[in-house]
Amino acid sequence: MDSKKKSRKPKKTKPVNAGTRRSRRDSNCSSSSDAVERRPALASASSPLPCGSGFNPRLFRILNEANAPALAVDVTGHVTFWNHKLAQLSGLRAADVMGRSVTELISAPKTAQVTQGLEQALADMNTTVHDVEIELDTPELGRNVKLLVNLTVDVDDNKASSIVAVGQDVTVWQIQGSQYARVAQQANAPIVELDRDGHIILWNPKAEALTGYAIDQVIGTPLVDLVHEEFRVLVGELLARVASTNTSVSEFELPLKTASGARVELLLSLTPQVCVDGDGTNVNRIVAIGQDVTARNASEMEYSKLVDSANAPIFGVDTEGYVVIFNKKAAQISEYWPGEVMGVDLVSFLIHEDYREEVAAVFQKALQGIETANFEFPLITKHGRKVEILLNATPRYNHAGVIVGVVGIGQDITERIVQEQEYSRLIDTANAPIVGVDKKFRVTIWNKKAATITDYSYVQAIGTARFL
Repeated sequence: MDSKKKSRKPKKTKPVNAGTRRSRRDSNCSSSSDAVERRPALASASSPLPCGSGFNPRLFRILNEANAPALAVDVTGHVTFWNHKLAQLSGLRAADVMGRSVTELISAPKTAQVTQGLEQALADMNTTVHDVEIELDTPELGRNVKLLVNLTVDVDDNKASSIVAVGQDVTVWQIQGSQYARVAQQANAPIVELDRDGHIILWNPKAEALTGYAIDQVIGTPLVDLVHEEFRVLVGELLARVASTNTSVSEFELPLKTASGARVELLLSLTPQVCVDGDGTNVNRIVAIGQDVTARNASEMEYSKLVDSANAPIFGVDTEGYVVIFNKKAAQISEYWPGEVMGVDLVSFLIHEDYREEVAAVFQKALQGIETANFEFPLITKHGRKVEILLNATPRYNHAGVIVGVVGIGQDITERIVQEQEYSRLIDTANAPIVGVDKKFRVTIWNKKAATITDYSYVQAIGTARFL
């Protein structure tokens, strides 16, 4: 009823009988007709009390002092309650809005939604209508105030006396949401957003460019439908775990099938988003942000093929010294197949105990970025044979330039050492004096015959230049 019309004399409120049904909150304004009749007086009153003596003082105090916006309307949609928090948020005083149609206070685009919510609440008075968005028209603030409320009907004598809306201010969230959407659309990285069940609800232009799927082709589609068949179960299980445990995943590689049938690989981070009206644990969305690693993975595969087929033993360890690379030549020399050594401590498993400390020191230097060339050590094979390896140990970097381990490229010098030992034996037992010197004429070879002829022992002669 228009507040300009003359107010009629309020009817006397009936006493409530013991068997009469009261409000579900055991408090309410008086009957809807009373609220309408008193509306002009309330609209002009200086007090913010919404319903005079018919409103339960305890409930009024709770709602009026609540740290959440709350309002109430009668069955005709006119405001009967406007709490302090809502007045603070909107800049509209209770006295300014009492008795006005709530649709007058709402921005035009949201009027239909609010009206529908009120009608739905009145149609089923025992059911609360959740998540109704009310956008108050507040141009004096420079922006509209947006509320997300639940609508509950206050019932008296089996009749609806008012509809109470209690909720939260989501103005900032929606501003942030619009900023997020703008960033997502402009980002030079694929961004995909899923609902709790794994259906696509956001698909940015970069994701579209990488996959060839337009946004209207994928919205509402389960993400797993775009994943290569052999990975669908794994991806589905991972998404379900993120949604159920509210746990982020920092790196997740997703192989997608493009519109042309090709394969594109994305390295994603998965971040769960909780319901804004929940208790902070109920996940309703999952945001995936990543990068295209298709080319990088192809390069790594090519590198892996080259390493595996190389005619030199190549092995790699992580920062803890556990084997992560073991090529065919290393397997052939050590007599261990890759599956037997992957994940084991290389030093304790393959290196002779007399050399373990030295090899471990070389690996530690490599982990600090210091390369070691031509390091010789004995490797023990599966059947106990000792193989001499000449090794270059270099740091192993990831795609971000961080040292993640050590890679060793070597050669089997066992045969060469045997030949050198045989050569030394032949020289030492020769029936002729044999002497060798370095470029500074210091003795490096001094056989038994030379010692016999000169009376200088091997120990006396080696390393000296006294004879020249």
